[in-house]
Amino acid sequence: MSPSVKNFKKASLLLMILGLVLTVVGIIQCVLGFDITDAGLVVASALSTAMGATGARKANVPSTVKGFAPPALVLGILCLAGAALSYVAQAPYPTISYLALLGANNGVAAFSARTVTRELERV
Repeated sequence: MSPSVKNFKKASLLLMILGLVLTVVGIIQCVLGFDITDAGLVVASALSTAMGATGARKANVPSTVKGFAPPALVLGILCLAGAALSYVAQAPYPTISYLALLGANNGVAAFSARTVTRELERV
């Protein structure tokens, strides 16, 4: 396994674990005091969990990584936009930081997938 594939696998596993943890955190926040931004956090976390699991599975066969980057990048942009909208809506700062963290991690996974794709195109 090449170093770029290992980095992609690590980023995907981190995204999956972070998504699982933040899904639970978002549900707890919804139960304690419902805010629409907390519901957005739950949705974004669940989608990030699915994206991380997909990436971790695709890393086992690097030739299948090609279609991973665009949806991960779109999800990362949506998470960052959600963080910005949550800031405008004066949501609690943990919710904003969680969404920003998900967005950044989705971006890292997308760019590492693109690195794997470029590496395979050279061969």
